[in-house]
Formats: sequence, structure tokens, C-alpha cells
Amino acid sequence: MRSFRNAPAPTEKPKPENYGIKVDKETLRSKLCGGSASGQITDIGLRQWLAHSFEFQCKQSQLGAVTNLYDRLVYWENRIDSKKANALADMHDLLVDAPKQGYIYDQESFQSFVKDTLGIQRQQLQHYEDHINTYFGPKSSTQKRHSMLRRGSGRATTTRPMNRILDRLYFEVVLPHIQATLTELEGILYKSSTTLDLSLSVVVTERHRTGDKVMRNELLHLSRELDEVYKEWCKGWCKNKPLDKNEQRNVIVNCFKRYSDIQPRNMSHLGIREWVAAAVPNEPPYWERLKASAIWKKFHEQPEGAWENHKGRFVFAMAAEELVFIKAYSFGRRVWHTTDGMRRSLELRPFRMDVTTTAATATIAESAQTVVVLEENNSDEDWDELLKEVMV
Repeated sequence: MRSFRNAPAPTEKPKPENYGIKVDKETLRSKLCGGSASGQITDIGLRQWLAHSFEFQCKQSQLGAVTNLYDRLVYWENRIDSKKANALADMHDLLVDAPKQGYIYDQESFQSFVKDTLGIQRQQLQHYEDHINTYFGPKSSTQKRHSMLRRGSGRATTTRPMNRILDRLYFEVVLPHIQATLTELEGILYKSSTTLDLSLSVVVTERHRTGDKVMRNELLHLSRELDEVYKEWCKGWCKNKPLDKNEQRNVIVNCFKRYSDIQPRNMSHLGIREWVAAAVPNEPPYWERLKASAIWKKFHEQPEGAWENHKGRFVFAMAAEELVFIKAYSFGRRVWHTTDGMRRSLELRPFRMDVTTTAATATIAESAQTVVVLEENNSDEDWDELLKEVMV
């Protein structure tokens, strides 16, 4: 890697005509005047300019095609300073400002220049992603790749020698570093996840402390019911073969339904009746937060070993929303809420959200990510998508 050097900077500005790029040199004033002899802006000229501008913006500039071909070429040639690579780099620099400079470059002109002038056969050029896909599998997302790295389940790299700069950088430098970082991070999160988060267990703990005998008996009954749901969860996953998507969905649906059906028994008690009453329409009753706190306190540990004994996924599959709610309000009352319609129309970004909500979500997410995979071909991304389908 020490011998790797950047290509020399160009000393001359590239000329568009050298690459078959046409230039629209008509001025803005001439467009707006619409051929008027007075040289004044007219309504007809304005309409013509808007139509021409819209048409021009809709044309493909071939910037993406040039960039992709450049990536393939420098990977294949194993250098970034060659006549062909420099020509594509010049074309890229020109097409970046195509709308401002009035450059017109269609697909036919680009393909003709690449084939006839540069003599490049695109189908013969491999992309560095092809080598990476050999290791991770085709069209694998970044999240799925990270999940495979944590398990160390990547495929054999390839029989092709590692004599290309990008291959060596990725497989010998970047990939080992990512794998070591993920392993270290998982160890840190595992240690933190085995510690009881008092802000999540405080709801059930306080009710045990301040409730009367009837309430405490009700909480003991809740604990026993949660044990039964967890037994069904383990039974569902304990199969001699990996479960397919439909079987996984059935396990989650059945357990979630049984968890949702858990209700207090002694409804004659005034305090217990208040647990299931909603203060405002559609508000989740206190009982849901009490159940979430109880299931967290009882199953918060992340034991090592077989995944069927792994409790992290169970907890968040049953009570993720309620736990996020409890955690968010543990930071104070200033928590932002959004409806489903608002969430779908707005892309929430961390800098637009209140810091308390962000911190709460991050804490929950960290705990949720400290989980093992249900089967070799299942990533955390697959699990998240499955939960979205089930909980809708």
C-alpha cells in the first residue's frame, strides 16, 4: 500500500467537443425574448424558455454511466492514471455541470465514443462489487453484510489472485477492521444489555412496592402468564430445521396474540380497573406499560448459547413500542409525538428530533441489536422486516 499514489492533477481544462459532448450556446436573453425584435422579454418567450428548460432537465446527462464505467475501468486496469481512465475522468468533470453549461450528451454518443474512440468493451470489465458479491452473495445490503461478518459466515472469497489495489484494500484492510470493530462493539453491547435498566423496570417495581395485596397477587399472575408465553416462544423456535418466513411469522403472531390477551383477573378492585382504563381515546392503558415493564424485568438478560434461549428478541417482539415509550419519558416530559400519517409524510432526522427521544430510541436500538441470528441465512434486516409485517 505504501507505493500507492494519487494520479497527477490535470493541467488543462477538458474540452467537451473532444468527447462528443454538444453545447447549447443559446443565451438566456434570446430564449426569453422569443425572437422579439425589440429585445424585450415576452410571455411567449417565457413559456418557450420554461418548456425548453423542462425538456433539457429531463434529458439524461450520462453522468451515472460515465462514473460506473470509470469505476470498472480503473479496477480492471488496476491504476487510475491511464489514457482511457483520464478521458472518463474528464468526461465526469464536464457532465457534473452539464445543466449549468448547457452540455448535451445522449446515450448513443456516449456508447459510440466509448466503443470507437476508447476501444472499451464494457461487458469485459469486472466491477469490484463483483468480487465482494462473491463473498457476501449478490445484492446483499450493508446491514446484511455486517450481520454475516458478526457470524463469520462469509463465503470463500474467490480463486482470483488478490493483485488489485481495491481488492487488497477491502479484503486485507477494511474488511478485517470492520469485523474486529463489530466483534468489539457486540461484546460491549452484550455486557451493557445484561444489566437491568432501572428506567424500564421501574413501572412494575414501583407497583410491587406501593400496591396492596390484591395488586401484588395480580402481578404474580402476570409473571406466570409471561412464563407461559415464553415457553410457547421457545417451543415455536425449537425445531430440527430452520423455519421459513411463514413459520417464523406464525410463531410471532401466536405469541404476540397470547401476550396481548393477558388481562387482570380481579376487575372488582378499583385500582386494578384503573390499570386497564384509557384516560383519552386510543391511549394505551397503564396495563400495557405495566406488562412491558414486567416482561423486561423478567427477561432482560441476554444469555449466551443457543438462540432458542435468547430472550432479547422475545422481549422486543412483544413490547417494543411500550418500552420505547417508557424509556423516552424517563428523560423528562419533553418528548415529541408523531402520528402514523405524519411519520409517513416526513422523514424524521436526528437533528430535527428532541434529544430525549433520540437518546431513548438509541438506547432501545442498542439493546435490540444485541441479538443472535435465528438461522444462518437470517439477518437483523430480515427480522425487522418480518416484525413490520406482523405488527401492522
